[in-house]
Amino acid sequence: MQSHLSKAIVLTCLFLFVVLSVTLLNSAVAAQARYNLVLVRQLSTLNVPDSNIWFSLAQGSGCCGHGDEDDELARIARDRRRFGTVSWLLALRAGCAAIPDEQLSPNTYSELRLVDLFHAGICLSLLDRHVEATQMWRAMRQPDLAERILYTSQRLAERCCPEVARHLVESASQFGYESAEAYFQLGHYHRYRGEADLAIRAYTQAALRAAHEPRYSYAAGMYLYQLGRSGDAIYWLERVVQLQPRNPEVMLLLAHAYREAGMLDKATEWYRATIALDSIRSEPVFGLASVEWKRGKWQEAIHYARAAAALSPDDQNAQLELASYLIRVGELDEAERLCWSALAKQSNLPTAYFLLGLIAEARGRWAEAESFYEQVLRLDPHRTTAKERLMGVREILQNQGQP
Repeated sequence: MQSHLSKAIVLTCLFLFVVLSVTLLNSAVAAQARYNLVLVRQLSTLNVPDSNIWFSLAQGSGCCGHGDEDDELARIARDRRRFGTVSWLLALRAGCAAIPDEQLSPNTYSELRLVDLFHAGICLSLLDRHVEATQMWRAMRQPDLAERILYTSQRLAERCCPEVARHLVESASQFGYESAEAYFQLGHYHRYRGEADLAIRAYTQAALRAAHEPRYSYAAGMYLYQLGRSGDAIYWLERVVQLQPRNPEVMLLLAHAYREAGMLDKATEWYRATIALDSIRSEPVFGLASVEWKRGKWQEAIHYARAAAALSPDDQNAQLELASYLIRVGELDEAERLCWSALAKQSNLPTAYFLLGLIAEARGRWAEAESFYEQVLRLDPHRTTAKERLMGVREILQNQGQP
């Protein structure tokens, strides 16, 4: 009898515990829904473009199943019509400090601040309360704080808020750039702003602080190569190859850097090493073609270009690359066939029209060339070479007395 009574008491307690847990959970979800809605209303007043927070909150961030809240969030989402991939912005729903005090009770405000101090600080920065944000972060005492702030500043600089991003970089400096990752994110920030020297300095600092991590040296080498400083890029890319001796992507970039630096024997060596690892890619074979062309060996260059195009018969860019080599040696008919074949498969290829313009020029058909270059610029208005060729062709037409 006593045994049955004990079991009944235990089962009753378990039942009451479950009921209480479910009640508290529902209450917490409903409270979060209200918090989200208040914050969304506040964020909707900020001038922060490229935001898909509206749809994300409406589709499962704590508001679904709560009637009016769902309806309002969905309406805001439809009205905003702004979509993007700003992951940090999705976390702003936890940033309590963006909500004015008068909209929430003191207890609710305190609860929200406890959710995520970091993103609360981001919200403060979005509201130009940068000193308060820095004070909040200082209280966190996190070793990776500078990294997180710099990462966010880089995303903000890219998307919508360059001035806020600048303040974030200043805030991060107060926590020290000790880690390689912090310098890495700082490099991204300066690169986006077009501050090449500062970006290079940051990337190289990252690489020096973590010599065993290839991605930092790769970032330095890639950026230097993109800036046309191939000789400097080689040093960092060689460091990557030492750490990843069988990485064809890095080997190919190193070969390109050697070629652009005029070190053709080394370029050939690395192109061949890349082909040995990945024999079906056309890029390193085209690389050999470019090296032979630089050496003045036209037929060898054409041989490699044909071999490269054969490796990628369905790649229109590869076929057009072969066409560009054929134009240089005067094989215009075959080059023209390749261009039209590529356009038959993909009609919006500015490179194909540009090459057709070169072919028309080589044949003295200036009006055709003008038409082709105009089509290039319709597809790619910023293509400088096409603008220059078009100006030259029009000058010829004008001298010939043609309109």
